[in-house]
Amino acid sequence: MKLWQRIFFCAFLLTLLAVDVTMIVTLNLNFRTTVERETDRAAIQNAYYTETLRSEVVYRRLQEGRLRLQADQVEEIIGEMVQNQQAGTDRLVVCSSDGEPVGGEGRQELAMLPEEFRSSVQAADSMLSMIVERDGKSYMLTGSPTELETEAYTVYTVSDVTAIYRGLEQQLQFSRIASLVFAGLTGGVLILVVLRLLRPLNQINAGLGRIAGGDYGLRLPDYRSPEFHELSGNINRMSASIEKNVEEVQGLADERQRFVDNFAHEMKTPLTSVMGFADLMRIQKDMDEKKRREYAGIILDQTRRLQILSAKMLQLSSLHHVSLEFRRTEINKMFFSVYKTVLPLMVSRKVHLKVEPAHGGAVDVDPELFELLLSNLVDNAGKASEAGKTVRLRAERREEAWVFHVEDQGVGMSEEELRHVLEPFYMADKSRSRRSGGVGLGLSLCARIVELHGGELKIDSRPGEGTRVTVVLKDRKGGDDDEQEK
Repeated sequence: MKLWQRIFFCAFLLTLLAVDVTMIVTLNLNFRTTVERETDRAAIQNAYYTETLRSEVVYRRLQEGRLRLQADQVEEIIGEMVQNQQAGTDRLVVCSSDGEPVGGEGRQELAMLPEEFRSSVQAADSMLSMIVERDGKSYMLTGSPTELETEAYTVYTVSDVTAIYRGLEQQLQFSRIASLVFAGLTGGVLILVVLRLLRPLNQINAGLGRIAGGDYGLRLPDYRSPEFHELSGNINRMSASIEKNVEEVQGLADERQRFVDNFAHEMKTPLTSVMGFADLMRIQKDMDEKKRREYAGIILDQTRRLQILSAKMLQLSSLHHVSLEFRRTEINKMFFSVYKTVLPLMVSRKVHLKVEPAHGGAVDVDPELFELLLSNLVDNAGKASEAGKTVRLRAERREEAWVFHVEDQGVGMSEEELRHVLEPFYMADKSRSRRSGGVGLGLSLCARIVELHGGELKIDSRPGEGTRVTVVLKDRKGGDDDEQEK
């Protein structure tokens, strides 16, 4: 059963139950009030008859000037009153102490009085009432004992209350019909209301189906209901998060595929050269010394290129799992180490290297990795520079950070090249990079090192005006720094 059907049936049954219970309770309350009112009226009527009998006896006694009337005189008075009441709605029955009706009237009414009721009235010495069913009719019976001229009598009144019960039955029948009509109207209205209220849920469900089918760009509309507003908002945030993650995963997959393709391409060229010239040296038996040395030199160069490529790949892959050991390190000490490392390369390229010392500066870094970062940046600057140009390495203090600059006077890069320069295997000038031994992994390695240090890498370059690479390294906060400073 669907949700709207369950909500409809539950609401319908609860509404119908509430209406029926209310109607039944109201009818019963009205019926009980009517019965109580009729009981009070019958009690008042019975008391009236009793007092009337007493008054008539006293009046007759005074009229005749006697101290006490005879029994037959009392019965005569009772008979006259009973006879006068036979035409009314209430029947009067007066019984003597032996239980027989006085005046010869009322035997039919007396037959309606249960023996237990008559005994209870005589024994209780007070007024009692009850309702009995006779021949499809309902009667209110009221009895009270009295004493007339030292003789005990019992006054009974019989009232027809059939109209009260028939009125109750008619009301119940009307309630059943009204309940059925109300149920039909309520059911129709409830269906419309439930479908209207759950329409946003159906729309949300349809939207979730589309999202599950891969439409992560779908956004649900904003609903007025606070519950659906919150639900659609959470779903939209989830969809946006999934879309972002899918794009990141897709981008990562594309990047890895591009990495693998570039790696295969970079491996293919030197391997082909090595295999080709090695095969030439194998099949040419009468090769002269000059060609042999030329071919061997090419094989050596390509092998060295493969060695550099594998070393860079190993460094780049190891940085994904490396655990850094930060130490307080003097900047000038790192500059000197970098200078010694890259100077032979600069000399071979006939490029001037200028290192400007920092004035007493120190940073919290992993010394080996940070020196590798600076060495790669200086090496890349040297590869991009012509003979006779200058590469500068310097550092400056800015607020709560140290800023490192590596500047060259090389060929520079365009905006399009700058957008891809940090990608693995990307080389702005492939022919120049290959001639200088580059494999396109240097800046990717540098970007990863800066990321591990929590820094920021910026590259500013214009074609023909050179390139400046900036590394912003903020001061580290925390207990490790405090301990190192102590």
